[in-house]
Parts: sequence; structure tokens; C-alpha cells
Amino acid sequence: MPLNSDAIIEVCEVISQQEHLKVTIKQTAKGAVITGLGALSGGLLGGPVGMAIGKIFNS
Repeated sequence: MPLNSDAIIEVCEVISQQEHLKVTIKQTAKGAVITGLGALSGGLLGGPVGMAIGKIFNS
């Protein structure tokens, strides 16, 4: 059964109007930036092993 794109867009609009979704997206983005910076700094200092360790410690 094909999906109706208008119905999908309407559901996304209803979900995005909720405050909890905004907080979730903001916190997820913040966590991704912190993890990425940890992996970058670990990779610069310790190579591939340092990248893995930097990601683990920032998760």
C-alpha cells in the first residue's frame, strides 16, 4: 500500500509542535557535537586508537 505524503507531512507537523521533540533534538545535537569533538581530539592526539578512546569517554 503506497503511503500518502500529505498524511505523513501532517503527522510530522503534529509531532513537531510538541515541546518535548524540540528538547530531544537539541540535546541529541549537543551530544553529537560533544562526541564528535572527543573523537576528533582523541584522533589528533592518539591516532585511530585515540579516536576510539575519545569517543568512548565522551559518550
